[in-house]
Amino acid sequence: MTTTKTVSDEVTQTVPDTAETEPADDDRTGREAAKYRRQLRQVESERDDLAAKLDATRRALVERDLGNLEPAAFWALHPNVADLADEAGRIDPNKLVAAGQEVYGALGLPGRFNNTRKGVIGPYVPGEGAAPSGEVASDTWTDAFKPKDASGSPA
Repeated sequence: MTTTKTVSDEVTQTVPDTAETEPADDDRTGREAAKYRRQLRQVESERDDLAAKLDATRRALVERDLGNLEPAAFWALHPNVADLADEAGRIDPNKLVAAGQEVYGALGLPGRFNNTRKGVIGPYVPGEGAAPSGEVASDTWTDAFKPKDASGSPA
């Protein structure tokens, strides 16, 4: 990498940056050290990416459980999602409820914080609550073991 010195918006000189250059090929230990520096930079970059993904996932989980509170209002007063995590790194529901009640109080909102998820009505069971058709199944346990005719129905 090179650095450029500017004086009064004019480029005067380009000087190679010695911290980023690798040592000469004949220096084996220098090459090995450069290799480890590159690996370290790569691992640090991966670590930072994973930390950002973890933070985004935690934020999504918190926003899912905010219930009747807008996420922008919540994050304005509680910007650090790590404060809502327990020792294992999971979102602590008790801390979330306490923070939500604090936001409600700070904003002077009417009512009370309710962290029931929006749109949650319970598990979906197909056909539940539908009226029966009146047909009774003709298949019985003994019909399962009877010999079948050519059409596939029990003889």
